[in-house]
Amino acid sequence: MINRTTRKNSGFTLVELMVALVLSSIAAWGIYKAYVSFDTSFTLQEQIGGMQQNLRLTVGQLVKKIRMAGYDPTKKAGAGIVNASSGAIQFTMDLNQDQNTSDVAGAGVDTGEDITYSLLGEDLRRTDPAATTPIETLAENISALTFVYLDIYGNVLTDTDSNGVVDTNSGGSPVFLGNAEIRSVQITITAKTGVQDFTYTDPTYGDNYRRRQITARVMCRNLGL
Repeated sequence: MINRTTRKNSGFTLVELMVALVLSSIAAWGIYKAYVSFDTSFTLQEQIGGMQQNLRLTVGQLVKKIRMAGYDPTKKAGAGIVNASSGAIQFTMDLNQDQNTSDVAGAGVDTGEDITYSLLGEDLRRTDPAATTPIETLAENISALTFVYLDIYGNVLTDTDSNGVVDTNSGGSPVFLGNAEIRSVQITITAKTGVQDFTYTDPTYGDNYRRRQITARVMCRNLGL
């Protein structure tokens, strides 16, 4: 009699290979998702950090400049706040004490003596007619820029006819001296990240950008002197 033995072939069956492939794919997908989540979170935090730093620096620059509004040691330049609108501010100062605030536009003469801060799209711009580069972008990704003007008593002064001159205070009384009654300016800037966070919806704007807002009040020490 011949003994026949059945010998199992070494290796894996097709079913075992398919199961291993599926499990490997699941593990790889999990690792990929974790990497994407980490990378997105890192990028977002980096964007938020950069946005907040940029916002602080921008507000600091505006505060420093607006504080000098009306600087006029000779009392002959007529320096002060020229345009007091809610979305922009224009002010003058006689820094070189030559009794005027605008000599030759674009020639670098009296540079920094006639300044306007405004928002175009999402760019915060600084305009200086006397500078060789009259328009400069200070910050990008700015969602809102707002100015509020106050008198010596803290009353809010409003430009009701949008001509750049305040005419009514918060008590409803007329402002007879116009912009000459301004003593302080409140600045509010809202900045946003450059990338979207699709796990978040901004309750005000309805989009997926993260935002931060800073408000600063500037005492214009040269106004009313």
